[in-house]
Amino acid sequence: MITNLLKRPWYPAVLQWLSVALFVPIVGYLLFGPAAKDNHANLLVWLVWWPLLCVLFILAGRIWCGICPFSKVSDGIQHLAGLRRAVPEFLKSHGVWLILIAFVLLSWLEETRGILDSPRQTAVLLLTILTGAIAFGLFFQGRTWCRYVCPIGGLSQVYSRGALLKIRNQEALCADCNTKDCVVPDQQYAGCPMQLSPFAMDTVANCNLCGGCVKRCMHGSLHVRLEAPSQDLAAESPMAPVVLWLVACLTGLIGFLNSLESSRLPLEAWIEQSGYPILLKTLLMALALGASWWLLRLSSRLAAGPQASLMSPAAWMALGARPLIPSCCSVTWAMWAWSSGRTAATCWRPWRRCSRPPAWPCPACGERSGRATSTSFLSGWV
Repeated sequence: MITNLLKRPWYPAVLQWLSVALFVPIVGYLLFGPAAKDNHANLLVWLVWWPLLCVLFILAGRIWCGICPFSKVSDGIQHLAGLRRAVPEFLKSHGVWLILIAFVLLSWLEETRGILDSPRQTAVLLLTILTGAIAFGLFFQGRTWCRYVCPIGGLSQVYSRGALLKIRNQEALCADCNTKDCVVPDQQYAGCPMQLSPFAMDTVANCNLCGGCVKRCMHGSLHVRLEAPSQDLAAESPMAPVVLWLVACLTGLIGFLNSLESSRLPLEAWIEQSGYPILLKTLLMALALGASWWLLRLSSRLAAGPQASLMSPAAWMALGARPLIPSCCSVTWAMWAWSSGRTAATCWRPWRRCSRPPAWPCPACGERSGRATSTSFLSGWV
């Protein structure tokens, strides 16, 4: 059924135009609407779209990259005036490091500048991503920005290996195919936008389920299959060490944000009263990231011996635990919200702001000033 959906002539164009149609008024309201953090567009971005990405990552990997408004605008610019230059080797080998740096920077800005509480800063963030997509679409072929630089694309690349829905091929049919229509461009088809070879694809980490190759395959070899999340992790496919860095980064940031927002550990209150909040938050974030990386190395060595490398099976098993991060944190948040909504009689955070989500007013102070974080899709409300 899903394979037939990808073969429809209107897919993914209709969904892409729909996302563009929603993106324009949202950014407009972020720029020109109320400046308060309860701006409806701001809530829609961080409380609806951002958590929805988590669900999409787990179900279908990088499918958002196939219907993203940024990539649609980039495709249009590339079609009209694109230079279509080859992707530089630097981006192929080091592009994911740029994603890691951007993600850490976003998390740092979130805690030090309150970027997610500001509709204007949220709009600037979205427009910055759009500008990058347009610039890369103007100079390079395919969706270079999506695959090698985009922070959202980098996160989806990590989680897509554990997705449930994946495009697979039948090796026997592909071996007998002499035309390779799934990769050969013509006037109607520019080739895989992610620059993949579907007939020889051993991992779906970069597949955005755009359906182009499925439509082009004349032998019915390519199809969408429901798989166990561990199957792609067990495949012998190359993986850059930076991907493990990104996993460790996500884990460390969740621990960092939870420590700041804990109602029983008034760490943030002490930091705010110290007179050096930016410096202390930066040091605490660095400590959390370093501790997470050290724990990843330690678990790998305990499982496979002191000479184990980060590409060892033990490290791969660490990647297999990624779906537990959003699941456990979401369950934790749900239990916290349910219990606190029934039993709390006083504001848990009188020294700064109530930590409840906007839909959960504090029974003592009546505030609806909870806020989401840049890892909302991983940790819910932390």
